[in-house]
Amino acid sequence: MKPLRGVAKRIGQGYNLLSNAQKAGLTPKEIAKLVRYMAEYFSDKTFLRDFHARIEEAKQAAKGSPIGGWFTPFGQALLYALVRLFKPSVAVETGVAAGGSSRIILYVMQKNEKGRLFSIDLPEGDMKLYPKDIVNSRIGTYLPPGYSTGWLVPEWLKGRWKLYMGDARLLLPELLESIGEVDLFLHDSLHTSEQVRMELEVVFPRLRRGGLLMADDVNEDWTLAFVDFIQEQGLRPAVFAQRYGVALKR
Repeated sequence: MKPLRGVAKRIGQGYNLLSNAQKAGLTPKEIAKLVRYMAEYFSDKTFLRDFHARIEEAKQAAKGSPIGGWFTPFGQALLYALVRLFKPSVAVETGVAAGGSSRIILYVMQKNEKGRLFSIDLPEGDMKLYPKDIVNSRIGTYLPPGYSTGWLVPEWLKGRWKLYMGDARLLLPELLESIGEVDLFLHDSLHTSEQVRMELEVVFPRLRRGGLLMADDVNEDWTLAFVDFIQEQGLRPAVFAQRYGVALKR
């Protein structure tokens, strides 16, 4: 582990990467691989160059309005590494927006040569719930003029992807009934305690042993429902960078 500490410190940017990985229940070997995969993500210049080029094009289309809808660089690398490490066959996410997390999951599934991603999105759902000033300051516009949900996902990655448009409260139970067991679940839809708990309660019985649960914006500014739910199941939640919730069902 010691030779990796320097790399982990640079990647983690003060986010206690190693201690949080231990808290989430990863073994020493898994943590070593996690760090290497995060470094692998940051070294993939072709992928990152296209990622940022698409964002710059969208900013031009937004004509000065703030845009958002994707993880920070640290969050991107963490998601990439976790999918590389656990190699899910079936992944489900709620909340797509620009499609930043969808793009990363699909890209890793291509590298892993396995996996399907099922995504649910309710366009402008945040606009209906939160005051405009909160949306503009914390979130930004997901869909600039002429753009559709998942615009960060290139065509060449869409072969493993099924996107459903609608309310997760209705669509998620139906989807889980049809696909059965799940290896990875990512919550990134409405960050209310009620929504987070509802999704986790529906997903958890379908999550296979060894499966991974994740959630974005796990903090007091949004909701700590992810942490509460995981602890109620007798599992160990970890929150990376005061934002990214991770738990393993072991």
